[in-house]
Amino acid sequence: MDNSQKQIIVITLFLIIGVSTSIAYFNWQISEDQKKLIINHKQNRVNILQASIHERFSSHIKIIEETLLHSIHTKFSETDKINPELNGVPEFMEIDQRQELRNLLESNPRFESIGLFLPNGDIYLAEPFLSQLNLPQKNYAFRDWYVGAINTAGVYVSEPYETHYTNEKTIALSAAIRDGENIVGIFHTTLQLDFLRKLIDVQIQEPETMWYFVDENGKIGMARGDQTEYDEAFFSKLIHSLDSDGGYLQEEFFGKEQLVVYEASELGTKDWFLFLIQPSKQAFTPIVAAQYLTQSLLIVSIVVISGFGYIVFWQNTKNITIRKQLEKSNQKLSLMLEKSHEVDREKEEFSAMITHELKTPLVPILGHIKMLSKKDMIGNLNEEQLDSVQVIERNAKRLEKLINDIMDARKLDIDKMKFDIDDVVLDEFLANLKSNYQEVLNKKHIKFVLDNQVKGMTLNTDADRIRQVFGNLISNAIKFVPSDGGKITVGATKKEDFIQFYVKDNGIGISKDKQSHLFQKFYQVDTTHTRKIQGTGLGLVICKGIIEKLGGSIWVESDGKNGSTFFFTLPIKRA
Repeated sequence: MDNSQKQIIVITLFLIIGVSTSIAYFNWQISEDQKKLIINHKQNRVNILQASIHERFSSHIKIIEETLLHSIHTKFSETDKINPELNGVPEFMEIDQRQELRNLLESNPRFESIGLFLPNGDIYLAEPFLSQLNLPQKNYAFRDWYVGAINTAGVYVSEPYETHYTNEKTIALSAAIRDGENIVGIFHTTLQLDFLRKLIDVQIQEPETMWYFVDENGKIGMARGDQTEYDEAFFSKLIHSLDSDGGYLQEEFFGKEQLVVYEASELGTKDWFLFLIQPSKQAFTPIVAAQYLTQSLLIVSIVVISGFGYIVFWQNTKNITIRKQLEKSNQKLSLMLEKSHEVDREKEEFSAMITHELKTPLVPILGHIKMLSKKDMIGNLNEEQLDSVQVIERNAKRLEKLINDIMDARKLDIDKMKFDIDDVVLDEFLANLKSNYQEVLNKKHIKFVLDNQVKGMTLNTDADRIRQVFGNLISNAIKFVPSDGGKITVGATKKEDFIQFYVKDNGIGISKDKQSHLFQKFYQVDTTHTRKIQGTGLGLVICKGIIEKLGGSIWVESDGKNGSTFFFTLPIKRA
């Protein structure tokens, strides 16, 4: 194998590696950005849910505080009437207090039952009266809510537990009833926690997603469905390992990596945590779609570069064969040797250029395609070979535009596109715009009209980005105007405190049902496999992003038959 052939193979491999590395990094960057968005979205949802839970609890605590402050005034004067069989005083005693507790239960249906206890923990009375009769104990000084009420100035929130009354998850809300500095009794109620499931299940519906509401000791107050995979010991250990009141972590639990998003809220005298647990693979499913796109881009790039490398290798092999044959002819030896040296020199320049432009591989691809197209540059090609080179050139340019458009669209998505704001003289800008497109429009026999109604005005904006918008709109217009009698009009008018630009053509028009989709990514007016108008489907998306970043808006008007007009506005002075 000739050295030049080896060089071509090495350069082609380097190009493939360079493009693959660039696209792989691009894919990684997109994945990381999407991962952050997904986590932020889940954190926001958990924060909102925890805030809603805190508000619900706080409202019930406030009700109890106001009741103790303004309503209950019992002196517990009927203690001698306590009946052990009734677990307190009879139903016909303390009528005013019982009615007050009934009213409180009726207006707050989440309160399961309400009881008044003596300072030593003995039951005095409870409502509903049936709950008093069914109490399993007569003294509750051993419960944490009793100790909490004695030692807490306000309302104490207990750990979650199942009541004997309904066997549902509840928490106790208790507070000391005081007469001056003396404790004359204990107010106690149980708050049903089933409202948590109704509140959270509506918001958290992703498959394989679990949520838990636990106190600072790891005791589970409520969970999604009948989840039992995680227990009190697990949450107790997990909570003690956390270093903040909210956030997320990714760790392997029970043989599977999980995304855990959490938020803490103080209720009473302790912290309560809302945990959202989902397998990482399930949580980051949307990232797969972006990876498919970049993988497709990688495959296309490798195919184009490999095809280009093959053509160069084939042409180089042919030149070597011709050179060896010419060596046998004495008369043509000098001429052929000179051409051979020229080919070698061009080949070395070609190799040096590709190596220099390794980071932007499409530049040398397009450059050398032009070299192959010209006669006597690196050998003459027949018509079929020239057709193949032109096919490669068209697809390479499409790939270049696709990459540029994807990068611009991505920059707009993550707000990383840079803008150079300066004063732009509109007369000069529009005149240059006409000059830049006049030649290509003349070749295509398309009439170009400039309607400048803002003479002498200056606009504070980014000239290069606006030129990019005009480039996309004019290029689109060129594709759709008729080959005979085509006309494109570019104009600008002043509207209050902004300038309105437009690009109008007399092409085939855009139907009403398709106009609303024009500014969506990858949308094509004609999506059939036979469509003649090629494009990335990102041009108008980029136009919309640029105009909106510069403080304006963009839209299209067309009756679907007689041409189209694209309008966009820009403020005369930026805020």
